[in-house]
Parts: sequence; structure tokens; C-alpha cells
Amino acid sequence: MRKILSILVAFALLFSVVPIGYCTDDSDNSQKVMSFNLQQAVDYALKHNRNILIQDLNVKKAELFYKKEMKRLDKYEDYKEELKNMTPEEKALLPGETPMQIMEQKKIDMGVAKRAIELNFQIAKWNKEIKQNEIKYDVEKAYYDLMQAEKSMEIAKESLELAKKQYEQSKKMFELGLLSNQELLEMECAVSQAQTAYTSAQMNYQFQRVNFNNILGLPLNQEVKLDGTVQYEKHDEINLEDSIEEAFKNNAMLKVAKEKTELTKLVFKAAEAIYPKNTYKYKEYEIELEEAIKNLETVEKGIEMEVRMAYLKLLTAEKQIKTCEMTVKKSEEALRLAMLSYEAGQKTPNDVTKARIELMKAKNDLANQIYNYNIALLDFKYSIGLGKRQLPEIYLK
Repeated sequence: MRKILSILVAFALLFSVVPIGYCTDDSDNSQKVMSFNLQQAVDYALKHNRNILIQDLNVKKAELFYKKEMKRLDKYEDYKEELKNMTPEEKALLPGETPMQIMEQKKIDMGVAKRAIELNFQIAKWNKEIKQNEIKYDVEKAYYDLMQAEKSMEIAKESLELAKKQYEQSKKMFELGLLSNQELLEMECAVSQAQTAYTSAQMNYQFQRVNFNNILGLPLNQEVKLDGTVQYEKHDEINLEDSIEEAFKNNAMLKVAKEKTELTKLVFKAAEAIYPKNTYKYKEYEIELEEAIKNLETVEKGIEMEVRMAYLKLLTAEKQIKTCEMTVKKSEEALRLAMLSYEAGQKTPNDVTKARIELMKAKNDLANQIYNYNIALLDFKYSIGLGKRQLPEIYLK
């Protein structure tokens, strides 16, 4: 009986979870600029990010544990055969079994132990795919972040060049006596402010580049060039209800919650045959089943909520792009008219500066809205997939 007890106790063990982190590539690539399109960036990260290597090791460890536990089940089956061949006298000499030992035997006989072992092995494999999903998402977001920072820097540079052009024009007007010294100083101040905005945009770009390099596993000082621009591309038609069903079908967390609920039902069925309804143990298993069912409902609601929210954000961002495009056109015309009026002496330097700033703000708003659209589309894509949150291994009482 000690032999069977050791086998049963082993099935109650929890698996350990290994913490993970990002890495960087120590090779010296800083002397040359590395170019990436979006897919190349994802491929590079999946190849060089240490998280994937750690997940490979976790899968191997889970496979070893799976094989070991399956052998334990085989030994248990062999022991059951031995019991069948024992005489009544030999069986009488065996120590009595406790309710807990009987419970563990029933879990094995009902296939619960085997399914739990298989599920935990599958969780390890899913977690590798989920980690790949997480890395892909992080890379794609960092890619858009860096493109957005580059676009903001371009707009700030355009604003600075336009301010300088307006200042040079103002100097000529000043020399002709068409502009006061105070008005010329105002235009010079506008150039200084535009220069400050451009410097700030450059610093933000450098920050986003370092973040991009870190996620890919590149040296942090590596110069990179992205083969792409911040732009709006209309997405395929979306049927929300179909997307929710697809999310239910693909999401690994929901698959685990469903299987755990089914296993918990079997465990409760075994408990019903052993413990009276008025005992603490019976109530404990009953509560376990209620928790599993509630958890399944929570997971389903959470997935549906995530899909619906991502869809609404996508629609909102898409609608606002058109509004921002119209604002850019109006601001361009307003600046053109302000410049003509300024040259005719009907507008002040402040009017021109204000019109320029409004145009640059409109362009930044448009770029930000296109960025928000791309991120919303990214969130929606991952909301209907496998998921990007690591799965805990299951434990059944």
C-alpha cells in the first residue's frame, strides 16, 4: 500500500513556474544602420529574444515530467493487476485505505489524473506560443511607436523650416520698412520655439528607438531604419459576433478553463461516492466545482469584453481619421491666406505663427489618430487569437 500511496501523492504536486525577461544581442552592430520592415522586426525578435529559449526549456521540462507521471500511472495499473491476483488472505494483510487514498484512486480510475497531466503538458506548449504572441505584439507596437515618433519629428522639422522661411521673409519686410523691430523679434522668437519643439521630438525619437532595440534584442545604441510610414489602410470587413466566436475557439485560457471545469466535475463525482453531503470534505469539493464554473464564465465574459472593446476603439479611431484629414486641409488653407494677408500688411506676425502652429497641430493630430487606429487594429487582431497572457498550470484537489 505504501507503493500505491507514493504514486497517488505524486499526482498532487504543483509545477514550478520560471520567471523570464528580455535580453539584448551583445554583437557589435552599432557601426551600421539596420533596416527593418514590420515582419523582419518580428522575425528578428523571435530569433534573438531569450524568452523563446526559456519557453523551449520549459516545454522540455514539462515533457520530462509528463513522461515520468505517465510511467507512474502505468505502475499503478500494474499494481491493480497484482491486487486482482492476490488471495483474500493476502488482501486481508494489507493496511486499510483512508478516504483520501480512495479518492485519489478514483481520480486515476476515472481518467482525471491522466487528463490533468496531459493538460499541464499542453499548457507548457501553449505558453510558448503565447510568449511568441506577446513578443510579436510588443514588437509591432514598438514598431508603430517608433514610426510615430519619426513622423512627429518630421512634422516638427517642417514647422521649424517654415518658421525660418517666415523669419527670412520678415527680415526683408523689415529692411523695406514694412515691419517694426518688435514684430521681427516676434518672428525670431517663433523660430526659437519651433527649434525647441524639434529638439523635443528628436529626444522622443531616440527614446522610442532604444525601446524598439530592447524589445528586438538589439544593442541599445544600434541605429535602425524602418521601411514604412505611418499611414491608414482600411481593414477587412469585420463581423463582431463571428469575431467573438473565433476568440472563444482560439483562446488558450478559455480552453484550459473548460477542461479544468470538466475535470473538476469528475472529481466532484468521485467525492460524492465517498463523502456524505453533510461532511466538510464534500462541501469543499462542491465549492471547488462552483469556483471552476464561475471562473469559466468569467473567462468567457473577459474574452468577449476584450473583443468588443477593441472593436469599438477601432471604429472610433477610424471615424476620427476623416475629421483630422479635413482639419489639416482647412489649416493649410488658413496658413496660406494668413501668409498672403501678412505680405499685404493685413496680418501680424502672431497671426502667421498661430496659423503655422495650428497646421502643425492638425498634422500631429492626424498622425496620432492614424497611430491609434493601427494600435486598435493590432489589439483587435490579438483579441481573437490564442492570447498573450501566460497560463498557470492547473491543480485539482
